[in-house]
Amino acid sequence: MQLKTLQKGLAIAGIGAVTATLVLSGQFSIYKADYEFWNLPRWNAEIQEMDESSEQLSMESTVVAGRIVAKETVIHDLVDGRVSLADAMERFRELNAGHEELHSMLEFRFPQQDEDERLYHNILDFVFVQIKDQPDCRAVQARLAYEWQQLHRQRTRLN
Repeated sequence: MQLKTLQKGLAIAGIGAVTATLVLSGQFSIYKADYEFWNLPRWNAEIQEMDESSEQLSMESTVVAGRIVAKETVIHDLVDGRVSLADAMERFRELNAGHEELHSMLEFRFPQQDEDERLYHNILDFVFVQIKDQPDCRAVQARLAYEWQQLHRQRTRLN
């Protein structure tokens, strides 16, 4: 008889434990669903912002890539002698116009120099990347240094 009473007690305790677990898990699920429901608009807004930011970065990346391609074309023409250093500087000035981050970076790299000198060094950076392994590297650098000296003298006379 005691064994049956013990079995009944254990069965009741087991049923109680299972019932309590189901009730508690159900409350947690309801809480979680309620939390998700009320935060859904905010999450949707955050996703929208991320999508817009991604689109903006993609557009900016396309613009920067286009500007680099245009500069590389100018550098090819400069290295091959189809344009002068003065023409290349003017084209770089146009390509850099309105890009304050680029101007700030050039000011940081060349703090004691004016805009023309910064453009000249910006061009030299591009030239070096293009011709560093070519046999006529020194000749091109010498030609550009000469053109720069001529421009600098002309600028000095005008001021």
